[in-house]
Amino acid sequence: MAKITLDMITNSRTDYALINTNFQEIASQLNDLVLYRNNPAPEPNQMFNLLDMNSNEIINATTVSATDILLNGTPINDTLTTAVDAAEASATAAALSETNAATSETNAAASAVASSDSAAESAASAAQAAGLLSAGANQGKNLLINGDFSVNQREVTGSVALAAGEYGHDRFKAGASGCTYTFATLNGVTTLTISAGTLLQIVEGTSLASNDVVLSWEGTAQGRIDSGTYGTSGTVTATTTGGVNTTVEFDTGTLSNTQLEIGTVSTDFEHVSPADQFNRCLRYFERRTVLQDGMLGCFAGFGGTSIQGGYTYYPKRAIPIVTIEDGWATFQGNGLASLITLSTADETTTGCTIDGTGGTGMSGGIATPLRALNANRTIDVDAEL
Repeated sequence: MAKITLDMITNSRTDYALINTNFQEIASQLNDLVLYRNNPAPEPNQMFNLLDMNSNEIINATTVSATDILLNGTPINDTLTTAVDAAEASATAAALSETNAATSETNAAASAVASSDSAAESAASAAQAAGLLSAGANQGKNLLINGDFSVNQREVTGSVALAAGEYGHDRFKAGASGCTYTFATLNGVTTLTISAGTLLQIVEGTSLASNDVVLSWEGTAQGRIDSGTYGTSGTVTATTTGGVNTTVEFDTGTLSNTQLEIGTVSTDFEHVSPADQFNRCLRYFERRTVLQDGMLGCFAGFGGTSIQGGYTYYPKRAIPIVTIEDGWATFQGNGLASLITLSTADETTTGCTIDGTGGTGMSGGIATPLRALNANRTIDVDAEL
């Protein structure tokens, strides 16, 4: 459809009125419907519908006044608001970072002063830690030893019934009312089910500093620290005193992955390698089993009826009690066995003397083999707390 429609003039000599009408139509179209590059004031010069630039640019505009502008279909106000918000957030973060940096600098200065004041104490603590490590004390996050119940040197089985103070799994003993429990291992996790009494571990004071600590575990049992109130896992806290023993105790219910750690918020259970876990237990208890007819070693004969020899063990936290099960014999020169009674003397934290009496046919100064007669025999070295 044409933008201007004019009537046809058939006679230029007589159609003056029609010519004037057409000129008027042209003038109306130019005045009312055409945008002017240089519009005379105060005539209007505005659009009444969309202007399609057909992908061409608008250039050299000094000021654009609009109710809204779309960029790729998105209102430019939204885009600008997002950009402004991001800029403000960045400025706030920068200001906070500057504040934190200043605070950190202040704290660093205070820490430096505190570190200077406690240098001697820190050196002593470091020396103590080195000594503890060489002695096999627990140096991991978990202050409990054998918290996963993986070490069972006493070989308790079935329904374990312990008298007050009697040990079951390594480092764990019955409370004042004894303890009865069963246990099972599934997917590498050993879970105890305590049906009566309580089970506790005494944490050696030489492995503790003065700190806030929190107790956690898996299962339905409740626990406490020292003589505090029983509670659920992760809610039981206390403050330890450096060098002073601390006791953790659990009542009836299921129990696995026990952990005592520094702080007031519990973290994931610390898994310790089996070798390291076993070595930590050896600081407190060690059982050696000599299989039936197996040899304990060669001992020096004395006066035909007695023997004597040295026996070493893993370094203990204190001088231990060494208990040797009955049922040993020596080999005489003719190959026959002679029953002998063993006892210990001169115990230290690393070894003792084993004396044997009641044998026959043992020549003085001659090496005499000692064996477990007719059954497995055990030697226990106990330095438990």
